[in-house]
Amino acid sequence: FSSFAKIEKYIPNPETKKYKRADVYYEEANLVIELQHSYISNDFVARNNFYSILGLNTIWLFDLTRASINEKEDIIEILEDNARGFFKVIEECGDLSNYYVYIQTKNKQIYRVKQLKRKEIV
Repeated sequence: FSSFAKIEKYIPNPETKKYKRADVYYEEANLVIELQHSYISNDFVARNNFYSILGLNTIWLFDLTRASINEKEDIIEILEDNARGFFKVIEECGDLSNYYVYIQTKNKQIYRVKQLKRKEIV
């Protein structure tokens, strides 16, 4: 990213004087990319709202390379115990149509999460 974007860029909100640190900031595209390897809790929605107020689009890439995953055509099943907070974050954001959320799996494939459904394990 460093050839065309700023890494770990502090982005201020001029009105509130608050700021967030974006993992990657691509100014020409009004784009923030957040690379999420660890648990993030409630900050997911706050960061999206912050960037949205500033007119920035946000792409999230969650590292689930250690999660147990079954791949079936358009459906990917993730064993929740190994997803390190991913499900809690996604459930808090509600409708995924407003977000660009991707996961990277063990096989280094990257998938866009368009819909999330819980499946009870028996």
